[in-house]
Amino acid sequence: MNVAKQEIVNWEGVTWDFLFQIYSLSVTSALGSTYGLNSLAQDVVSFWNVTQNWPMEKIPHEWIQKYETDEDQTGSPDKWTILGWDSTNSAWSVRVHPTPDASETIKYSAYSYVADFTDITSSTLQALGWPRKAEPALLRRTTQLMLEDEGMEEDALSQERAFEKAMEALARSNRQISNLSFDLGQGLNQNSILDVQVDSMETGGHVSTVL
Repeated sequence: MNVAKQEIVNWEGVTWDFLFQIYSLSVTSALGSTYGLNSLAQDVVSFWNVTQNWPMEKIPHEWIQKYETDEDQTGSPDKWTILGWDSTNSAWSVRVHPTPDASETIKYSAYSYVADFTDITSSTLQALGWPRKAEPALLRRTTQLMLEDEGMEEDALSQERAFEKAMEALARSNRQISNLSFDLGQGLNQNSILDVQVDSMETGGHVSTVL
């Protein structure tokens, strides 16, 4: 099932709306300017200073290194940059500028990682971060792989065709969003959404057992 999940998540040409999440970050003068992000956040899109109600500008890492080595400048953060991967905490780390001089709340948007499924019984995939609308494709592809392993090629081919149809339906229902620029205090910036298409579709019932 995890193989099928990864194929769907990395489906070429589609950025899945169900992977998009908004996280909160508390910054303080005591903690300085460097912070770890949520371990599920992979591709960070934007930062918003909720306390000051303003968007934060993404700047190159080199700018921080050249101009802010001593961290003397303090105030309300209005800029951010990715510092790199923190292998200790298995998460991305960021630096905000200027260094906070008070406690403030920042929210950031990111495309997130769906953790691998483990032993699941009497539970739905939604509880594990997998949306209901994506269940048909996941189950069809998982069944196909199992049948192929058992040498049941004809049945596997039938599941492959069903999987392709499920992926087409999932792609149609997906929100096609490009150049995201979020005002997390007021909602979506009107210029952020280039094209949004949401089609209704029947997705079937809950998953109660692991295939």
